[in-house]
Amino acid sequence: MKKNAARLYDTIRQKSGLGDGDREVLDEVFVNLFLQRFKTKTRKEIRKMIAELTPLKETRVGQELYEEGIEKGIEKGIEEGERTMALRLLGRKFPTIAERARPMVEALSGPDLLAFGEELMFFGSGEDCLGWLERRR
Repeated sequence: MKKNAARLYDTIRQKSGLGDGDREVLDEVFVNLFLQRFKTKTRKEIRKMIAELTPLKETRVGQELYEEGIEKGIEKGIEEGERTMALRLLGRKFPTIAERARPMVEALSGPDLLAFGEELMFFGSGEDCLGWLERRR
């Protein structure tokens, strides 16, 4: 709670859709929550503590989490692109089985998805393709 306090407090203070009265009420609720959590601190100390906290995105840990999220997003995007391409090629090569095969292709991930995309060029029939997918379940 303490780590996110500055960001949350800033959000309350800066929300343009809130009237001044609403903003003040939320401000008080926020400070009161902190007073309950940090029973030995005064209202003034709580307000100072909130104001002095470093925003998470400016900390080393925050930057590492952000970078990790970017990497995972890129990986997921690549996999989705591979899946989309595999489904499009499947639909063109074997249109009669495309709908039956779709859930099996959508369930593939990582190396199996990449292998399917490569093997798709060599399947002699739709049944060969379905057989390969069934073996990967």
